[in-house]
Amino acid sequence: MLDELLSLVVVMAAGVVHGGEVVDESGRLGQRVNESGELMLKLLRSGEREPVRLVECVKS
Repeated sequence: MLDELLSLVVVMAAGVVHGGEVVDESGRLGQRVNESGELMLKLLRSGEREPVRLVECVKS
């Protein structure tokens, strides 16, 4: 689960830095096209610390 969290965070960070969107081609997220900044804020505002719960937060 930690590897999935790391991959999501890297993609979100790259999207924030380059001003792009996160396109979920594997179907892991709720929507296919997501705003990277919104996903990052959702993750940070969740207050969760466990990788499993963080991934669930991003997916919802």
